[in-house]
Formats: sequence, C-alpha cells, structure tokens
Amino acid sequence: MSVSNSGGHGFHSSTVIGFGVSQVHQGIPTVSKSKKLLLMSQEQLTRRKKKLEKELRRLSRQTIRDLRPIEELETPPQLKKDIMSGRRDRAIDPLTPEQLEQEILLEKEWCRHKMAEHLENCRAFNRLWRTQDRALQMLREDLTQNFWSTV
Repeated sequence: MSVSNSGGHGFHSSTVIGFGVSQVHQGIPTVSKSKKLLLMSQEQLTRRKKKLEKELRRLSRQTIRDLRPIEELETPPQLKKDIMSGRRDRAIDPLTPEQLEQEILLEKEWCRHKMAEHLENCRAFNRLWRTQDRALQMLREDLTQNFWSTV
C-alpha cells in the first residue's frame, strides 16, 4: 500500500488503493450565512420568508398525524393469544428435489464467484506489493551508488 500526502490534503481509505487524499476545504462553507443574508435583496428575503413559513405549516400538519413507535402500540388480546398458542404460525412447504438442487447449484455458483473475486483481490495486492518492492530496490541501488560516488 502506498501513502501519499501532498500539503493541505487529508487522508481517506479505499479497498483498492489503500490510502488516498482529498481536499481539506471540501466541507468548509465559502461564505457565512449572515453574510449571505446581508447580500440578499429584499425580494429574495421575502421569498425565503414565505418558503420557511410554508415549511413550518407543513411540519405542523405532519406532527398531527405522526406515527408512533412500535413499542408504544398495544396489540389486541386476541392477537396475543393467537401468537402464544401458535395458531398464527405459517406452514412452510417442504422443498421439492428440483428446488433443492437449484438452491445447491446457486450456492455453488456464488462460492465460485466469491473465490474468483478473492483471487483477483489477492493478485491486485501482489501486483501493488511487487511494484512497491521494485521501487524500494531501485531506491536502495541509487542510494548506494550515490554513497559510493561521493566517497
């Protein structure tokens, strides 16, 4: 894996190349909101105000019919009895030999696919590792030649 950092960049990781760099200022806003509001015209401000009021009205209507979490819902007693007695269990049909064979073949195909994917990832890693090793060898050779030439 190679790590590179050219000034002003932050690190991020990826499955293919290991580490990469991205600009630091990507999340920083260019102009603050207060400055934006000062630069807006009166017409834009009224449009923005109307839009916000409309959004508030929509949200207030929505809160009237808010959904409750499942934990707060009460289940009817008859439903509880049915669940406890097992009357609501679904009957699972046994698989036919053809369906069973099809599932086995599908699982084998999936295993072959994942194995091929794993082998390709290993080959890519080995290529990167060999390239890095070659670069280090060349650097060592250059350093030793430069050392002996200066001595």
